[in-house]
Amino acid sequence: MNSESVVLEVRNLKVSYYVDGSREKTILKNINLTVWRGETVLVIGKSGSGKTTLARSIIGLLNKTQNATIEGEVLFEGKDIVNAGSPPEEIKYVGQNPYIYFVEYHLRRDLEGYARRYYGEKAKEIVLEKSRFLGLEHLLDRFYYFLSGGEARRVAILKAIITNPEVLILDEPLMWVDDENVLEIKEIIRSLRSMNVSVIIFEHRFMPLLDIVDNVYLLKNGILHRLDKNRLLTIQLPEEQTRHNNNASSMSPRKILSMKNVVFSYDDARVYEFGDFELSEKELIVLLGRNGSGKSTFLKLVSGQLKPKSGSITWHHRCRTGYLPQKPIAFFTEITVMKEIEEVCKQSKNPGGCRDNVEKALKALGINDLERSPFSLSWGEQVRTALALLGYSGVYGLLLLDEPFTGLDYYDRYVIAGILNNLVAGNGLSVIVAASTMESLSCLNPSHVYHVNNGRLVLSRDQHELACHKSIALKIKDIYEGAVPCSEN
Repeated sequence: MNSESVVLEVRNLKVSYYVDGSREKTILKNINLTVWRGETVLVIGKSGSGKTTLARSIIGLLNKTQNATIEGEVLFEGKDIVNAGSPPEEIKYVGQNPYIYFVEYHLRRDLEGYARRYYGEKAKEIVLEKSRFLGLEHLLDRFYYFLSGGEARRVAILKAIITNPEVLILDEPLMWVDDENVLEIKEIIRSLRSMNVSVIIFEHRFMPLLDIVDNVYLLKNGILHRLDKNRLLTIQLPEEQTRHNNNASSMSPRKILSMKNVVFSYDDARVYEFGDFELSEKELIVLLGRNGSGKSTFLKLVSGQLKPKSGSITWHHRCRTGYLPQKPIAFFTEITVMKEIEEVCKQSKNPGGCRDNVEKALKALGINDLERSPFSLSWGEQVRTALALLGYSGVYGLLLLDEPFTGLDYYDRYVIAGILNNLVAGNGLSVIVAASTMESLSCLNPSHVYHVNNGRLVLSRDQHELACHKSIALKIKDIYEGAVPCSEN
């Protein structure tokens, strides 16, 4: 890191926007941040604390996407860019949803078309060089809509670094990323650091990144605080361990559905041979596998969004199925959270009780403004809102949750895991959870864990409870609430 050169400086940044056209809500207050050339900065904070707002403010994107008021300065190499209309070419941003960065369906055409704007006839050579550098050459002839979330994120980072930016801003870069690919993304960040690129990371799942960042900041109540990185490093995630499943029952629950010799294939020749599978009432099933292993495809087969090419899916006891996709924004259809509640509860035999239960759940999960648009919620807030609607409305008997812990901080994961355990054990729901990492499933108490590898389901030999890192979650909650000494930057 070149400590003699400041590449980006945020001075007295304040961001507010109007809710419902009249109420002004201040998200960021007097933010100050200095980023040196080649420095790697990590910004953490609870879901909804304003991390994405800060990231978008730095590059001038917020004015374009929301009715926001921005005060203060963002200086890139000494020049104010906050009202420039678009960020300099030297600053690149990869947001939470990587799919929006692709213009062409075919990845090679998309990347080469983008590179051609900067390199002309050398575009193909540059794309090949960068893709090999990141180990992504095997994805170049895929269509972007067939990519898993983790694959799409890595290709989006590839596209961002094609132009050799001086500053790279990453919003939740570990979202949907399995453990092996976490190591690859860390290597990407290390490589950028060696090239003197400044990287600003906004991340909930920050523990794996602590060893590669220079400074850590906490965004709390609209103010940025610098944290003691060395103290954070003392909070270590324990090695994975398993305990006996306490939910095991001597009674045989009623079978809901069964799969027999199920095979599914996509147009790009990927074939998933899922084989046989059974689900019973009051079961919590975990599907654990790498990005692209077939977890999302499996959930879509169960939900009826996809049909198997061969084999059969038999429902022995039909129940209404609630599906939460990887991108939670796709779950919502109404203009306010209250309208979402009303729409779901129309399907209930007791609409009044349904509304009361969902509202209580939302309040417990920190969602208090029911007149707010669900589309303006943060990623984590959208996940929590969707889970309250699905789990506490009394409308659904089976929940299919695709990466539900993505976008949640460590403490919220602990809380959500407890809720899911209770929905199964106490409320009698069945739940299938798909996840890329064991660590994200901390404190879940599953009936069965299936490892998914290229579409093949392999039942874990032991029924077990995933290691519960409650102490870690509580320590991180203390950090968010200011228990770790910090000073305003």
